[in-house]
Amino acid sequence: MQLLSFRDTVRNRAKTLVELLYPVHCLVCMQPMAGPMRICPACRGEALPLRPERRCPRCARPDCDPRELCGRCQRHPPGFRAVHAPGAYRDPLAAWIRELKYGGQLGLVATLAAVAEEGLGDWLTAHGCDLLVPVPLHPDRLAERGFNQALLLARHLGRRHRLPTRAGALRRTRPTPPQVGLADRHRAANVRNAFIASARRVAGRRIALVDDVVTTGATADAATRSLLEAGAESVGIIAVARA
Repeated sequence: MQLLSFRDTVRNRAKTLVELLYPVHCLVCMQPMAGPMRICPACRGEALPLRPERRCPRCARPDCDPRELCGRCQRHPPGFRAVHAPGAYRDPLAAWIRELKYGGQLGLVATLAAVAEEGLGDWLTAHGCDLLVPVPLHPDRLAERGFNQALLLARHLGRRHRLPTRAGALRRTRPTPPQVGLADRHRAANVRNAFIASARRVAGRRIALVDDVVTTGATADAATRSLLEAGAESVGIIAVARA
């Protein structure tokens, strides 16, 4: 424990020195600031769209009675237990997510991970998660993009909360067209049987599945069912934003 404390002290002092020498700037007002989230306190309340409190307790769909499941979850209960997605998928947050995924702006990872971390400690404790698993890209998409944004986010969150991240615990079995623009029923069909999980890596684990955005929850549900079939004890979803 003493060694760990010493390392944390050294790391924090090094981080402070880097911030002094190379200050980051708020993504909204461009004023110098410190910290991983590049949104200064003055801009945070107005510029960062957070998810409303009225949301489905299972899928976090907005504008729902928080005391009961939304109609979609009642008709088609998802396999996951709950969704933690503090942000609302609106600009500028939505634009930052798109710039990361499609523009390769890797400098946004720390900011987006910090948004996902809003209230995450309590959520992880409530659901007893002991393993982070990123939603995987198909190898063809990964080769095209050069990185998996879900894995980068999971690694940030894992370091902050001292949780292991297993990128190989879940993989895509086939390429799927982008979900953008698809109707709900087509989204579900698009990702059905698109994942396979490693029983050796997930059996008996309480998993937090990490992604950037939850829209209808079709991808999260398909991936969750693969993890449960491989023996995972439970699955919850962590995302930056909920559409």
